[in-house]
Amino acid sequence: MNYYNLSISSDSTEGGGSTSGIPSSSVNIDFTVAQQNNVYTVPSGKKFYPETGILLTDTITGTSTPPTYKWLADSTDLMTATVATMSTVNDGEVDILDSKFYPAGTIIKMEVTSAGTSTTHTGKAILRGVLINV
Repeated sequence: MNYYNLSISSDSTEGGGSTSGIPSSSVNIDFTVAQQNNVYTVPSGKKFYPETGILLTDTITGTSTPPTYKWLADSTDLMTATVATMSTVNDGEVDILDSKFYPAGTIIKMEVTSAGTSTTHTGKAILRGVLINV
């Protein structure tokens, strides 16, 4: 599943920027496993400004202790680890990311830092931001 967020660079007529729709990929997450999940890799010739990270619950059974998670750019934290509040199907979380522009090759990740103890808890991590030409 791809999502497109239109971003407009203020210098698009000066040759230094562009109008870009970013294909932010949606990746499947198992919130019962502590692990890093690659969400987006900044493509060659681009810079990316991650604005929001979104988590979505697809399935959850045996609700118990929720997971703790954070977003990263390579190994740099984009937010402080926080406890998820998702407890039913279709619950979501939206995080405003502490950010700057990141160069090509940077990998934006969502990390489950402490696994939840639900019997099952799966969903998606979705990233939105601004992608510009360099």
